[in-house]
Amino acid sequence: QIRFLVPIAPLLAVLAAQGAWQVGAWVRKFLAWRGKVALAVGMAVLLLLNLPPFLSLHEGDRVEWSNWLTHVIRQPAVSVVIGRVSQDSYLSRSVPSYAAWQYINARLPVDAYVLTFSGGDQLYSERQRLWSDATLVRPAVWGAPSGSEAQAVRELRKLGITHVLFDKRQLAALTPGVLAIAQPSFLAEWCTLEYEDVSFMLYRFDW
Repeated sequence: QIRFLVPIAPLLAVLAAQGAWQVGAWVRKFLAWRGKVALAVGMAVLLLLNLPPFLSLHEGDRVEWSNWLTHVIRQPAVSVVIGRVSQDSYLSRSVPSYAAWQYINARLPVDAYVLTFSGGDQLYSERQRLWSDATLVRPAVWGAPSGSEAQAVRELRKLGITHVLFDKRQLAALTPGVLAIAQPSFLAEWCTLEYEDVSFMLYRFDW
């Protein structure tokens, strides 16, 4: 979770630069030019190992990893850069919710407000969205289990939510009854299915 260190990144950069200078001075003093070359080569190797093609080396300790990360690129999109594959085709394969957001951008009104169970795809949305894990929406989602449908409706209407985008994989992994808004009875009474593909379902709330 390196992103939590962003606020102090400037200070860390200064410390890292000073540390690198000290190490470089020590190497030049005791190992002459060979040490300087070794230090430069070592730094180059470290930088190389942080490029996308080597990302899998950093993920070896993940348990039950599905080989899909939301915030990183695992490999360079060379085929897109050289024009062999279109941007849409590449994104459709790389981002599971991309097709759903393309539908939302093209078909939903500009004032639509989507409650989404997908993450890592914010750049592809042209409609206002609210993530299901946001504190603001907790009373309508994770704080409203089966049996609390009235509460879920009240909170969603208060927020102005017009649609909900479900990730089928997440729904399948949920404990039964943990979400009122995912119950078949709730969906039948309050929602209309607008879009569905192999990974996602988009419902419109019929307030």
